[in-house]
Amino acid sequence: MNKKDKPNRIVDMVVMAVVIGVMGFAVFSGLQDGTSALESEPAPAFQAMTASGVPVSNSAFKGKVVILDFWATWCPPCRKQMPVLQALKKAHPDVVIVSVNVDDPTPERKHLVQGFLMRNNLDFDVVYDDGPMMTAFKVTRFPTMVVVSPSGVVTYADSGFMTQREIESLIAEAKGT
Repeated sequence: MNKKDKPNRIVDMVVMAVVIGVMGFAVFSGLQDGTSALESEPAPAFQAMTASGVPVSNSAFKGKVVILDFWATWCPPCRKQMPVLQALKKAHPDVVIVSVNVDDPTPERKHLVQGFLMRNNLDFDVVYDDGPMMTAFKVTRFPTMVVVSPSGVVTYADSGFMTQREIESLIAEAKGT
């Protein structure tokens, strides 16, 4: 490489970095919009089986606020969210919390999840999802929380850690719709 080529190469690298950055921002922004696009819409239909063999479907929860929590054991914000959901479960027994685990569907998954729940004194009944629920609810990041009103309308859908107070506000909003 001669001295004339060096400035051109630097410019090329800068342009490439900008293009990659813009593309990354566009992809990231699109991921955020997917789940929140469900807000004010009827919740997608779902059917699943809990780890203890209890069937779960949105039709069974008509008339109740439902919180769907999409999480994985490898996700630090997900692990941080779990004690908050446990406290909500005790404080709001009228609210249904569906804990949707999205860990890789390996033979060890159920043991891994049950061990995590036991170590952290969590008594959630878990639904294992290998993709259909994530697709229906447009989940791309974790944790993702979806709140469904008693009439079956999504009142909140987004990802990230939330405090108990924030979730209680979402519950009150869902009850009001």
